[in-house]
Amino acid sequence: MAQFRAMNSWDDLPPTPIAGARLGSTAPTLATFITDIEQFTFDAANDYIIGATELTHTYQEGTDVEAHVHWCQNGANATGASRYVQFQLKYSILIPGAAAGAQQTINTGDLDIPNGSADRTYYVSQFTAAISGAGVPIGAYITWRFERIAAVGTAPANDPFVIAVGFHVRQDSTGSIQEYVK
Repeated sequence: MAQFRAMNSWDDLPPTPIAGARLGSTAPTLATFITDIEQFTFDAANDYIIGATELTHTYQEGTDVEAHVHWCQNGANATGASRYVQFQLKYSILIPGAAAGAQQTINTGDLDIPNGSADRTYYVSQFTAAISGAGVPIGAYITWRFERIAAVGTAPANDPFVIAVGFHVRQDSTGSIQEYVK
């Protein structure tokens, strides 16, 4: 039986787990998440990771890409006041046969960790601006650098866990007829 996918629907590009962290002084810290499962925590001074994500065959060419981050707070927030984190994504678009696009920067703005929220509360947070898809075809790549930056509001006592960087795209088909052409 053929699988039906609604035209003009949304999908996630393959997720980018935080497994390819940089080694050295700019690497996030590997810490215990739950029992013997470890994940990376990000400080707001210099921790970053790098990655690349392909725009797959279902992508509706020319539409914007919505970047987001999956993260968890590290410790309960029972201080009587909200705490805040902020993330930043620097990226360049690679289009086959063209020079790499100029680096662009987007961020999440301050993300609220509400007073009374439990340890390891899970969040999915969008960046405040979309990645422009104007002129971007299937097979293009988003090369990126992700990091936590200082929030305007008071930071939490412990650095948050970052689980994955994700990208939502509009899709208009289940694939393409040709390998490199929609």
